[in-house]
Amino acid sequence: LLKYCAETKPHAIIDLGDLLDFASISRHHRLGWDKPLKVKDELEYAGDCLEEIKRTCKRAITKRTMGNHDQRFSGHISNNLPSYEGVKGMSLSDHIVGWPVSWSIRVNEQELELTHRWKGGKHAVYLNTKDAGISYATGHLHSQKVEPLTDLRGDRWGVDVGTLQDIYAPHFRYLEGKPRDWRSGFAVFRFVNG
Repeated sequence: LLKYCAETKPHAIIDLGDLLDFASISRHHRLGWDKPLKVKDELEYAGDCLEEIKRTCKRAITKRTMGNHDQRFSGHISNNLPSYEGVKGMSLSDHIVGWPVSWSIRVNEQELELTHRWKGGKHAVYLNTKDAGISYATGHLHSQKVEPLTDLRGDRWGVDVGTLQDIYAPHFRYLEGKPRDWRSGFAVFRFVNG
């Protein structure tokens, strides 16, 4: 990603969610005496990675959408410590600065919608664009694939952007070594004449 950004100088870089995993505060039980990454370590690592992207792409607009794993941070705090609402540091946005967050991002009015997730299952990528009526990109499945759809209005695309992470990295050990239909990579969207 950094090499691509340095060479092409993209207009925008958008994280489509699950920037962090937060396995240590998930709803899933701990696997024996396994030591998942600490929240502090995940936040520091993600912050370092995002800073490196910003240094490489100084002029690029940077944004992110909220992923279900990202939600674990504020969700864990608000469910267990509701009296801390509004205290600085209790929101993920307090820790991930320079990357404004939203649920979705619309590009070129009715051309492309970017969000973490919508439809689920094997055919989600196709169904997202079919039901949205515009091209639709998500990151939830980590599967990195493109599904074209052509109808009387023309071509549009369903996209799953994949994951930048090594899919068999140690912090995914809660998947118990099972195979996963994920791919490491990223998506590039190019717009011509707007």
